Amino acid sequence: MRNELRIQLEESTTLFGAKEQDIAKLRVAIPALRLEMRRLDQQLKQQYVGAQEHWFSDVERAIEAALTGIGGLVQKSEVYTKIKSCLALSKVFKKNVTLFTAKLSI
Repeated sequence: MRNELRIQLEESTTLFGAKEQDIAKLRVAIPALRLEMRRLDQQLKQQYVGAQEHWFSDVERAIEAALTGIGGLVQKSEVYTKIKSCLALSKVFKKNVTLFTAKLSI
């Protein structure tokens, strides 16, 4: 029985020594891991802020493209309306010139 107790004591001492070594390694690694966690936290915060500022869904992109297209069509429509107005004014001007010259020749 003494042999068994001695063997158990040796095993326990060996296991305890291994656990102490593991604990010592972890104590050394903890500061470096904390620094790495802080660095990753900062990096993720920056990515999150960037994503918030510049994030567009596919639907938003499609809406933006449609609005741009509509804006172009509105602009073309305005130009077309102005051209029509100019042509109408030109016809009126020509008619007035014709009438004026007709009155002068009488």
